[in-house]
Amino acid sequence: CYRSFSYGDGLPVTFMVDTIWTADGWRVVEVDVTNRNAMGYPLLMRHLYGLAPIWKGTDEEWRQKGWEGVVQVMADHHRFYEPYFNFFLRNINGQLVKEEKLGKWLKENQDKAVRLLDIPILFRSKLSAPRLLTAATKWPIGIPPKHYLSSKALTTLPWEMNLAREMSLSKFLPVGRLLCRTRPLPSGDFFLKFLQSGGAHGTFFNDRERLLALHSERKPKAIWQEALPIRTRSVAYYDDNGRLAHGDFYVRVSIFVNQNGEVVDA
Repeated sequence: CYRSFSYGDGLPVTFMVDTIWTADGWRVVEVDVTNRNAMGYPLLMRHLYGLAPIWKGTDEEWRQKGWEGVVQVMADHHRFYEPYFNFFLRNINGQLVKEEKLGKWLKENQDKAVRLLDIPILFRSKLSAPRLLTAATKWPIGIPPKHYLSSKALTTLPWEMNLAREMSLSKFLPVGRLLCRTRPLPSGDFFLKFLQSGGAHGTFFNDRERLLALHSERKPKAIWQEALPIRTRSVAYYDDNGRLAHGDFYVRVSIFVNQNGEVVDA
């Protein structure tokens, strides 16, 4: 069904870059073009703790790009993120439609001018999912289903194309290679990641048995990345009594950027 869409060169309004703190400074471990789960998280945290924004905010970027009033269909297996979804949508006058209500909502809105935030993967809606795809062929979509842009293979390009010296991005990435019979294996500690994976799903640390099994494949299904020398970083925080304290923590930061590569939130 996705093949029937024609998005041209359209990119998501915003997308997410995952970084971690290492002995060599900040390093990029993943570029996630289709992730929308955490867009409301920084907004919600600033609201709860009265924090001033450092960047314009994901909500402001979406408003400036004309996406106020967008509709987000929430898959049932994403209900954990509902507070973040709702907070983001509230800030852009958007609407959340849960998967269980999708059939009724489509019946009432399929002929209206609708803008979708994204097209989620729906496991429980065998009848509504095809209807959503059909209706969405005529609706603008803020995060188009271009999952190939989120493929982990993209992070191996500097080494696969022998461009590591020429690509300034390579100094922020861990060394990585596609995993198949024609490619080299890591010599030290590594992370194995399936081409489409996220969070704790499809990512493995030093799993040599799985590494060797995937290395026998003719076409790559995964990549390996060198394990980075992660380090703790001093962080100021408020303790349970509301007092300012300091501690050393391992730090990961998800950065939201727009199509021009400008940071809009984190």
